[in-house]
Amino acid sequence: SGKLPQETLETAIKRIEKAPFYLDNSPQISPAEINERIITLYGLKLIIIDSMELLRHSKNLKGFEEVAFKLKQIAAKQNIPIILFCKLPFGGSDDERPYKEDFRRYGNLDPHADILGYLYNTNNSKSSLTEKYCLFICKNNYGDNQNILLDFNPESITFSIREAKI
Repeated sequence: SGKLPQETLETAIKRIEKAPFYLDNSPQISPAEINERIITLYGLKLIIIDSMELLRHSKNLKGFEEVAFKLKQIAAKQNIPIILFCKLPFGGSDDERPYKEDFRRYGNLDPHADILGYLYNTNNSKSSLTEKYCLFICKNNYGDNQNILLDFNPESITFSIREAKI
C-alpha cells in the first residue's frame, strides 16, 4: 500500500538517528567514485545525493540518464537505496506545476527510478512568512502517486505536512 504504520515509522527514525553519517563534498564525483569511496570505503547502507547536476556526466541531455542508470546499477549491486535530488527547471504553464513528461527533457530517467517526484512552490504571493510547496509523487513502484502539500518555515528551515492527497 506504500503506507507505514506509525510504530514502524518511529522505529525507523530511531534507527536512522543512531546510524553513522558521512558527508562527502567532492565536486564532480562520478558514479564509479561513489561506488568505490562511499560504499566500499565507508560501508554505507543509504546514499542521498542532493544535487544530481553536480555529478560528473557527459554534457548532452542523455547525461542525466547515464548517471541515473549507473546509480541504479550500483543500488542493485550493493543492495542499498540511493535517493537522488535534482534541481531541474520545469514549468512554462500558467500554474508552473511540473509534469512527469518534463523529466524527458533530461533523458529517459523514468525506467531507472522507483519513485519520481517534484517539489515546487505553490505560493501565489510572496507576502506570507510560511511558504507553500507541493511534493508531487508522479511515479511510485511501491504505492500510490500522491500530492503532499507542505509548509516551509524559512526561520526554522523546516517543512511540515499540510495535507496528503492520493
